[in-house]
Parts: sequence; C-alpha cells; structure tokens
Amino acid sequence: RHFGEAKRHTLSELIRDYSAWKANRIRHFDERKTILARWEALLGDCALDAVTPSKIASARDDLLKEPVQRGRPKGSAKSGATVNRAMAYLSDALAYAVKEKQWLERNPCERVTKPKEAGGRVRFLSDDELPRLLDAVRASSHPDLLPAVLLALTTGARKGEILGLRWSQIDFKR
Repeated sequence: RHFGEAKRHTLSELIRDYSAWKANRIRHFDERKTILARWEALLGDCALDAVTPSKIASARDDLLKEPVQRGRPKGSAKSGATVNRAMAYLSDALAYAVKEKQWLERNPCERVTKPKEAGGRVRFLSDDELPRLLDAVRASSHPDLLPAVLLALTTGARKGEILGLRWSQIDFKR
C-alpha cells in the first residue's frame, strides 16, 4: 500500500515534519528539539528505508562515547540514561512516521537494545539536617505543613500520596 514511501523521505524531513507537529503538543519541546537535531546530524541524510536497527545502534554507540555538555565532570561520557532519552525521542519521531504519516511499516527503534541505566540515588537526611528541617517547618505559617512533613518522614510516603490522603484510608490499629 505504501510501497516506496520510505525511499522518498529522509530522516531530516521526518524530524522537521515531526517537530512542527509535536511542538505545540508538549511543554519543554526545546530540549527534545536539541536532541532531535543531534539525530539529524548523525542520520539525517539517510532515506527512511535506510534507517535500520544496525544504523541506529551504531549511532547509539557514538552517542555513548560523546562527552557530556553539562552536569557530570568534563570529559566523562554520556550515561546510558541520557542516551535512552535520546533514543526515546527518535523512536517517537519514527512512530509518528508509522502511525500518522504512514511512511514506514515498522519502527526500527523497536529492535535496538537500550543501554543499561545506573540505579537511582537514595538520599537520607543527615543527623544535622533533620533538626534544621523540622525547625524550618515549625517556623512556617502553614498549619498543615508540620503534620505532612512528619507523616512523610515516618512513612516514606510521597507528596502526592500525602496530599491525596483521606481519613478512610487511615487505619490506626495497623
């Protein structure tokens, strides 16, 4: 049905079309636009039928070797998480080519292995920080802040869980 559509369009053309379509649909599109420009530099001249899983994997490996721009020490390579976000943006653009434009039959990103991500950091308050936090909370004029902070500290509940808490959900016996 769509014979030859993938040969008639390049990845650059797809990224421009996708960017125009997506820009007003999400907030903070500027970050995504920068990453898509990097993909365009790596694979933009390729016709869509030439954007294969092996080419994407090769570009992924190139991204993993690139030095970071900010955040981590200078000279260190990009993390697996950063490259995974970049791959997710490319995959979303290619999914747009499949679903909306019907330029591709299948998203080639689906068959590319994603780099491993480091485990998240778990942070606890130090012995010095806890009294300072409680003093600051007590000094606040908000009447519900102290019970909310104490509930968070003692249960590990998140902000949204505490703010959405109802009396029917509380069981003092257990």
